[in-house]
Parts: sequence; C-alpha cells; structure tokens
Amino acid sequence: MKITFFQYRYGAVWVWVKNIYFRITFSKITTFFFLFSFLYCLIHSLVQSFLYSYDHQADRMASSVVREADVPQNEVSWLTRSDGIYTLKLCKHVPLTDTNARDCKVIFRSDNSSLNIPPGYRRELDQSNSGSELVTANLTQTCTRVLSYADQVLRNSRREELALIGSEFWAFGLSVFAVMYCSVPHLLADFCMRFLSLVWSLYSIWRTLDIKQRFDVLITNGACGHDLLPGYFEHRIAIQIIDIVLNFIAFLLSIFFVWKLIKTYHRKTFNRIGAPPHVMRAYKVFLGVLTCLQVAIYFLVTGNALWIDQLFNGPLAHISSHNTEYIIGFTIINVLLLPWIAIGWFAIRLEMKRTMWTFLGLGAFYTCSWGFLYYSQVFRWTWIQWPFFACMTLSAQIAELACVILAVVCYKNFHKGLAQYLHAESALAKDDFEPEVFTNDTESVPHRDSFEVNFKSISIYSDGASVSESKVDHDIKLIGDSRCWVFLRSFVGMNGTPK
Repeated sequence: MKITFFQYRYGAVWVWVKNIYFRITFSKITTFFFLFSFLYCLIHSLVQSFLYSYDHQADRMASSVVREADVPQNEVSWLTRSDGIYTLKLCKHVPLTDTNARDCKVIFRSDNSSLNIPPGYRRELDQSNSGSELVTANLTQTCTRVLSYADQVLRNSRREELALIGSEFWAFGLSVFAVMYCSVPHLLADFCMRFLSLVWSLYSIWRTLDIKQRFDVLITNGACGHDLLPGYFEHRIAIQIIDIVLNFIAFLLSIFFVWKLIKTYHRKTFNRIGAPPHVMRAYKVFLGVLTCLQVAIYFLVTGNALWIDQLFNGPLAHISSHNTEYIIGFTIINVLLLPWIAIGWFAIRLEMKRTMWTFLGLGAFYTCSWGFLYYSQVFRWTWIQWPFFACMTLSAQIAELACVILAVVCYKNFHKGLAQYLHAESALAKDDFEPEVFTNDTESVPHRDSFEVNFKSISIYSDGASVSESKVDHDIKLIGDSRCWVFLRSFVGMNGTPK
C-alpha cells in the first residue's frame, strides 16, 4: 500500500507524541515532576499577571497626567536620599558626571516646600477601586513633574512582571526537556531558576515597601498632597506575599524532585558501562557547562530585551546618541547565541579542539562585551537605577564567566575517555539497554577475571571512522562484569580491538 506524505507525517507526529507520553509516565517521580512543573507554571504566571494588572492600572493614571500636562519627555528623573531628605531632579543628560549633574533642575525637596510652583493642572481622580467617589484635585506643576518619576518606576515594574512570566515558561520548558531526554543539566538549570525566583520575590516585597515610602514622601505627603494611587500598594503587597509562599513551596518541592531525578538519571547513565572515577569527574564538569549555558540563555535574552526596550520606549530614547550602535551590537549577540551553545555542546562531547577554541573565543567575546558596555553612561545609569535590570545582566555575566571557566577545565580533560563513554552511553540508550535486565551469569559468557580495552582506536562516529587525534594516555581497565562484557563484546573484539 502506498503511503502518502500526509500519512507519513501524521505517523511520525503520533510516534513523537507517544514517546513524550512514555517519557512523562516512565515512573511516578517523572509524572509528578511534570505535573508539578505544569501546575506551578500556570499558577505562578497567573499571580504575576495580577501584579502586572495592578502596575498597568497605576501607570495608566501616572502616564496620563504626565502626557496631558505636557511634561517634557527628554528628561530623566533622578531621586537622591541623604539624611532622610528626598531630592528629586530632572536632567536632560545622564547625571553621572559633575558637569551633567550640575545642569539638573531640582523639582522637589522634602525639607523645602517653597519649591512647589503655584500654577496647577486640574484632574479628576478615579478612585472607584477604593470605594470612594470621584474627586477633583489641583495638581501643581511640581506634582506633574514628580509623577514623571512615578511613571518611570511603574513602567519598569510592568517590564519586570512580563520578564518573570517569561521565566516561568522557560523553567517549564527546561523541566519538559529534562524529562524527555533524561537531562541532568536541564534539571539543574530549572533548579537554579526556582532558587533565583525565590530570592527575587523576597527582595521584591522589600523594594515595594521602599517604593511606597518614596511615593508617600514625594506624592501623598509632598508635591501633590493626595494619594493618587489608592489601594495600589495594599493590593500589590498582598499578592507578593502569596508569591513568596508559592516560591518557597516550589523551591522545597524542587529540591526533592531534582535530587530524586538526578540520582535516577545518574545511576541509569553510568550503570550501563561503569565509568571510572576520572571520567565521572570530567562528566560532572561537562554537566556544569551545559547547566550554565541553559541559565545564561534566559538571562542574556531577557537582559538584552529590557535594554532595547529602554532605548526605544524609556526616557533614554531622547537622551542616548548611540541607539543605533547599541541595537546592532545586541542583535549580533542574540544571533550568535544559539550557534555558540551548539558549538559548545559538540566541542565538549566530541572533544573537538578547534571547535572548542571557537566556543571559548565567543565566550570571551560575550564576557568582554559586557565590560565595554559599562563604559556607556546610558547603560551604567540604567544598571544603577533599575535593580531588576542589574540582576538580569549580572546573572548573565556570572553564568557566561562560569561557563567559560568550566569549558577550559573540560578542554584540559580532553582525550581521557569522556567522549568514548558519552558515545557508548548514547548508543546503549538508543537501544534501550538497561543493566538491570542482565544478571552476572558467568556461565552464559566466557569467564574472564579481567580484561583491558584499548580506547585509543575506538570510533565515536557512526560511520566507523577512527579518531586518530584521540590519544588516550592509558588503557581503561574494566573488571569482568557480565553487563560490561555483553556490551563490550558487541562493541569491540574479544582481544580488545574494534571489530
């Protein structure tokens, strides 16, 4: 019977779906881990969506006042605190130098009410959310200028919530990939994401209280004399408490699931062949590189997206004079990201020296590019004024640097047997080889107390080509065990040479 292309594709998709189902339901621990990851992604994204909704409503009020009052868009707000005195300035240049700082105009000082400018702007405040009626407030020019600072803070809060929602889907994707391919690096990367999410939620609630204090001084008890954001902080803090509880529970469950799954995958991987200690150490470094790569992907992409959004939609869009250069640079970095990760995976797994040098060179380029960015006043200003952006970029830099350092350690471990063991493990995994189905039956196979296998000439490629550059310094001696013997008898000849 002739099979159409559609039937072929449908059959392939059905096989793929069945394979996913089998991987997820392989054991109780994998099933529960998948359900936990899915439900937590759904629930936590919903919580972050509520926070985004509150930020959006508050920012809509502040931005509408700033827009209708014709507040200049080419100025950046600069708030300083000294001895309990709050000083808000508007600057047309990034105030990181003494000259630029002197050009800034003082808009509000908490110890000097005479800075408030009498001419005002009338606006109706919609306080229906708090249960009160519409009231009319006289917003002075100073008040509208102060609200430009609130607008910048609230816009950044919205960006943060969107980035955190994206992190939940990224963590869920890591979990699915870990279950699908029994991947320890993806498990570790997912665990790192859970830990960082918990740390940020703890810091975030403190920062919300700090922002409330700033707004009280600048707006409620300061330039405006009214609470222009009624109920905003109360609702936000309540949701953030729920967020902390969810993150803490998820972190504890992640410890249990990751520990159980790593033990299962680790035993499943090395029980197939029985790796010597030095290969185990090299394998752990290899896992460290892959884990850092998975973590770096999210932080690099998110940090770049936040920076580009600032250049287009933030106050820096009217101040920065090198936006085109920044866009080109970050586009190149994002385009090279996936090839860089693929190069690193193949270079370490197949012990390809030249490819490894390319990977290390790109890693050094990524690391050094961050250093050049700190020379930019616009970048440094964003980094100092926006803690979330600073955390994203700093985490990306740490992950990249750790990746490069561990890759150098992997390079020093080349030609010590890791590539051969990874290839053998992959071949056995494809054939569904499980050591538990073999018993140490010495009668069914020729009995040998021990045997030596020369890995120098064993091919790690499917076409049988020999890897001449793989100069193993010593032969790996394996003590006679029927499961190793059954595998090696099919992989190499009885005398230790390849078939």
